[in-house]
Amino acid sequence: MIKAKKIDTKIGARVKLEFRKNELIERVLATMKGAFYDRVTKSWTLPYSARPDIEKKLGNFLLIWEDEDTPFNGGIDMSTIPIQPVVPGYSVEYNKAGEVVGATGFKVPPYGAFQVQGFNIMVERDFAIIGDHMGLGKTFQSITAIEARKKLGQLQRCLVLTKATLLYNWRDEVEKFTDCKAVVLTGPPKQRHKMLIELEKDTSWTFLIMSYETYRIANISVTSIDDALPIDALLLDEAHKIRNPMSRIGQCVNHIYFKYVYLLTATPILNTPLESFNYLKLGKKLPVSGSSIVQEWWNFKDRYAVYGGSNGMELVGYDNIGELRQVIQDNMIRRLKKDVLKDLPDVMFKDVRIELTAAQKKIYDAVRKEILADLAETDLEKVPSMLAKITRLQQVTSALDNVGIATTASNNAKLSALMDIVEDAVEAGEKVIIFSKFRPTIELLTEKFKKLNPAVITGGTDSHALPADLAVAKAKKKYKDWNMWAEEDRQKVIKDLTTSDRQLEVYKFQGDDTCKVFIGSIFACAEGLTLTAATHVINFDYPFNWAIYEQSFSRCHRLGQKNAVTVHNIMCSGTVDEKIFQIIMLKKGISESLLDSKVDSIEQQKAFDFVKSVI
Repeated sequence: MIKAKKIDTKIGARVKLEFRKNELIERVLATMKGAFYDRVTKSWTLPYSARPDIEKKLGNFLLIWEDEDTPFNGGIDMSTIPIQPVVPGYSVEYNKAGEVVGATGFKVPPYGAFQVQGFNIMVERDFAIIGDHMGLGKTFQSITAIEARKKLGQLQRCLVLTKATLLYNWRDEVEKFTDCKAVVLTGPPKQRHKMLIELEKDTSWTFLIMSYETYRIANISVTSIDDALPIDALLLDEAHKIRNPMSRIGQCVNHIYFKYVYLLTATPILNTPLESFNYLKLGKKLPVSGSSIVQEWWNFKDRYAVYGGSNGMELVGYDNIGELRQVIQDNMIRRLKKDVLKDLPDVMFKDVRIELTAAQKKIYDAVRKEILADLAETDLEKVPSMLAKITRLQQVTSALDNVGIATTASNNAKLSALMDIVEDAVEAGEKVIIFSKFRPTIELLTEKFKKLNPAVITGGTDSHALPADLAVAKAKKKYKDWNMWAEEDRQKVIKDLTTSDRQLEVYKFQGDDTCKVFIGSIFACAEGLTLTAATHVINFDYPFNWAIYEQSFSRCHRLGQKNAVTVHNIMCSGTVDEKIFQIIMLKKGISESLLDSKVDSIEQQKAFDFVKSVI
């Protein structure tokens, strides 16, 4: 897929093209007059007058014009879909402004008409690709549609495949938005085997939630459940995971016949049109046929891919893409945030719960044991020490770097979840803020996301800003031809030299298209910063009180923000993360200053009670 957008430049209107690295597309662009590749923004631009030529030569790569209002954004025309639920017993009440003010049938009312339309499509169609922008509630639309179909007697059970980091988030969403029972299948082989045996006998569950990796390993066991208790529907979250039909997971998802299939992805087509094969195969919408999935795959490539090169095996282009595009559009909905902004709340909160790794749990349990021993003595003099150990527990759940152990993919539960969220947001063209209390965590994340050119504020108020006269003197000394510079260029250098380091990081995040992530200390960034370029805020760990927590997302949810903001709260289940978060959500908690031993007995008692409540 190629995203195209008209932009105004000093040399006139141009077309900006963005796509994942693809040699075929680059080869075509290299032959076009006026094409220019910007190594900084990693995008191509061409004169706007070349638009007809662009559409002619690149149309077979699924070209989408981002800046143009269309009724479907590359999918079903939503003006044809009713904004009242089509299921008996369901209704939605709107006010004059079109906002949802009441609903029946739904356990929790939809955000707006666009979610009702998505719900309607899934209860009326056996197959749909839900390609909505990140943060528009694909989970809500899909699980409420499954519940409605169950009420209608059309299905009993649904399999959900998602990323390992989102298993418990899906379970929590099912419990929050429906009256259905959800079961998460995870853990070591013995634990999974025991659960699978129980599931075959238990008729009370509706949703079986698994990671793609677990399903790849245990799909035969799921088949045995399906034999005992038919699984009627399949929900694929982050559906692009199955785009390669010859991969193990790409083949496994086709082992069970599902009457209803719904694919959820913010990136419906990633690199090539061929990646739609498995989507259409699962949805029983393939325009070609064959005696096996391998034969179907070869027939699909034969119809839509053009091969050449010295051995005739090199992919050199695509064919019949108009036909393939139509099949996709007929079965996909695609809403962008800007299209439904009026229906979205200003700030949406999303809790992401994951499990501690074995390495983290070992250290966590040892520190927790020490705190329990201190609590048994009821000695208020030990309160600062206990609070320090609570902070130690937070450091363990955040990153083992905080306790002197190098973080790896296998010993940090939160890191995988964080990287998934950031990847999805950046893929959708959005910017992200990440907050942590701990400097080692900030340094770790800065290294992990260095390819996204992060802006970083680690803490403190140090600044290398110079007074204006000293800034001019320094510039003249550094640049020998200073007096020959244009005034505009000189003013830019002076501004940089007279601006604090903190503010320079803010400018970088706000104005540099290549800077996708801001990583900061939640304390150092609590006041005075405007970061409205972001639409996502991720809390990697938590302060002890509501005021600091609220300030974190207020950095981007403020005057000048034109989009809805999503706040992601990553926490390890059953740990101080969860308990501290629950306390600050009640707008209670304590000041971090109580870590200081010089506090009075009343404050010590408050802190003692706080420790008891979170441990």
